[in-house]
Amino acid sequence: TDSIEIKLLKILYLSLSPQVFSPNGDGVRETTTITANITYIADWTLDIKNSSGISVKSFTGSGTAISVTWDGKDNSGNLQPIGAYSITITATEVSSGTVTSVTDSVTIAFPPTAATNPPTNINGFPSTFNATVKPNGSETTVYFFWGITSMYENSTPVQNI
Repeated sequence: TDSIEIKLLKILYLSLSPQVFSPNGDGVRETTTITANITYIADWTLDIKNSSGISVKSFTGSGTAISVTWDGKDNSGNLQPIGAYSITITATEVSSGTVTSVTDSVTIAFPPTAATNPPTNINGFPSTFNATVKPNGSETTVYFFWGITSMYENSTPVQNI
């Protein structure tokens, strides 16, 4: 009797951790790690594309396990802007030429930043509170707390920016 071996080339357990990261130098969520498994030994390419579909970073390897860390930079070392990026892993079994792929997405999102400045007209009425807020592409609300004690018993209305 003859036997036939059937192999199914498949990429399993694709994981991005974290799925949203902020490579802004603050030491928090600076990179994302992309992992996956392939059902049998294959050459693989992991391609990261921006929202325009342009490839910004690629990784290659061979084997059954994929684990790469992306720091938000393109192939030339330039930090990429805030936005969603597609991740496509393509695996090719060399002897048969069988190809499979899987896609997911990751987002670069810098957290909002705020800097308060001294109030103006502090001894008059009305006093004005001053701050500079950069939403960095995120939905952001702002408000001030103030008071004559550390309980800050007053606040301005919440504003969406």
